[in-house]
Amino acid sequence: MNPEKLLIINNFLAVSDDISTAGQPTAEQFSLIAAAGFQAVINLAMSDSDGALDDEGDVVQSLNMNYVHIPVAWETPHLTDVEKFFDALNKHHQKKVFIHCTANKRTAVFVFLYRVIKMQLPCTEVLPDVIKIWTPDARWTNFIEQVMNSHNVGTH
Repeated sequence: MNPEKLLIINNFLAVSDDISTAGQPTAEQFSLIAAAGFQAVINLAMSDSDGALDDEGDVVQSLNMNYVHIPVAWETPHLTDVEKFFDALNKHHQKKVFIHCTANKRTAVFVFLYRVIKMQLPCTEVLPDVIKIWTPDARWTNFIEQVMNSHNVGTH
């Protein structure tokens, strides 16, 4: 399967060989995700977010991919959301993982935090992937700082 076919998904970004992110896929696009070799899907959108699929978990599992839903409120992301996300990614660390939310903004921040905190990559190396999607506003910038401080990580 040609990974370029995934570019039709809103804000698709291949972060590494094993992690790709995007906005909300359609039911049909999950078939493309499965065909591209992804083995797990992590959804950070709320159940009532724009374009959310009522049966997303069933759709993903019917395509033989693992499914994890960690609903993150756009207005009030919490440290516990990030910890659940870290646990989910660690659980699937040897799998190809597709991570999404509504527009790939929450996802961009969460993946950035994972790469800096857990993979110990320099901020300067991974921040450009966030900026490809959006420039975090004050709320999300403060959240990034809160999470990094809670893990005693500076912006190296």
